[in-house]
Amino acid sequence: MNQAMAKQCIDSAFYMEQSACIKIKIDDLKAQIKNHENPEKIQTEIKKTKQLIELIKSGPNFLEEYSSEVFLSIVEKIVVEPNNELVFILRNGLMLTEYYSA
Repeated sequence: MNQAMAKQCIDSAFYMEQSACIKIKIDDLKAQIKNHENPEKIQTEIKKTKQLIELIKSGPNFLEEYSSEVFLSIVEKIVVEPNNELVFILRNGLMLTEYYSA
């Protein structure tokens, strides 16, 4: 991307936007690596995952309609990424990426 910018093949605003997105992703990945090096953090994730499994097992086999109670007990937050990506961050720290069409 630096070469394309140097050759003036891309707009500077686009370059800056994409560079910022890439930096955020790099920072997130560095944080994930740091978190996975911590044994206490891993044990906490395992405990939360077991709790999530029990929650799912104790719930209904299927839902006929949306339940905010069930959803919020599983999903901690949703991050909207560029390129039509939604990242669901579960209560146990697991991240699930889904793609949508605009």
